Amino acid sequence: MIHLKSIDSSFLDFWVQKSENIFLIIENSGEIVEKNHIFKEFATFDNLFDIVTKTHQTKFLQLINRTIKEKSPQNGMIHLSLDSTNIEDIPKSYNIFTQSIDNDKILIILEPLPALNHNEAKAYFRMINDYSSMSRRLQKTEFLLNKKNDELTHNIKKIEYLSDHDALTTLYNRRKIFILLTQEINRAKRQKLLLSIVMFDIDNFKIINDTYGHQAGDKVLQSISKVFIKQSRDYESIGRYGGEEFLGILPNTDISGAFKMADRLRVSIKNHIIDIGGNQKISIQISLGVSQLVQSDSSETLVQRADSALYKAKETGRDKVVKGIFKQL
Repeated sequence: MIHLKSIDSSFLDFWVQKSENIFLIIENSGEIVEKNHIFKEFATFDNLFDIVTKTHQTKFLQLINRTIKEKSPQNGMIHLSLDSTNIEDIPKSYNIFTQSIDNDKILIILEPLPALNHNEAKAYFRMINDYSSMSRRLQKTEFLLNKKNDELTHNIKKIEYLSDHDALTTLYNRRKIFILLTQEINRAKRQKLLLSIVMFDIDNFKIINDTYGHQAGDKVLQSISKVFIKQSRDYESIGRYGGEEFLGILPNTDISGAFKMADRLRVSIKNHIIDIGGNQKISIQISLGVSQLVQSDSSETLVQRADSALYKAKETGRDKVVKGIFKQL
């Protein structure tokens, strides 16, 4: 590659005009700034990238980027076509020489190579067809793999959701709510934070099932679960403990705060009208027990205290909240 700075400008002008080579100055984007008369066949094009054949676009871009980055002469081979998107169009081949001439412009010299003969043209088309066919197969394979991956991701999330949630109420199931409780207990002890829980149970749920049927009982569980979700704060968790019994985890809450939250929930459920079908609507009541974490607690002892308070609420009239107080031995 000839360094431009070593050439007299008048000789350079003569060389550019008389040479059979194509001389171009382009911007980094490929926009053509200057061109000599040999470029007349492609004169309607304003961007060099538009006439580089598809098979050479990546190599051409790499050559340009290397020229810009290394700021030194580069060379290679390139195919230009009047219709670069048409694989039936026979391209013209050139040796290409590039040199950066300032921060955002590149000198390009294209030295024409002999035109393809019939056999070479057939081989070229065969290569292009093979490339296009392979490219289409790869694109189809990539599409199918992405589709399968999306389906797999969706199914994994679905399985994770089903494994963590109660199918009837959509609340956390017993396994998941105990995992979350253990995590919250460990966090509260480690960071010396407050933590309380609330356990609640539907009063006289057996009578509802016996009177209206188990489908009505299911509708009751589904309906009040929506109230639980609506009443709880973002950082609180509620799960179905078993049957008609539920467990709520209340981080950063002492037993007084848990009592107030539980009583609000009790009133909300009492005022909630449940449509059980067949033009029948009923209301229900719940009993609740709350307990606060102490340093010696495990998940079992914390739940046991709240559960004992819940049963005390039932034994003393139902439709109330009772505190489970820790007793030092």
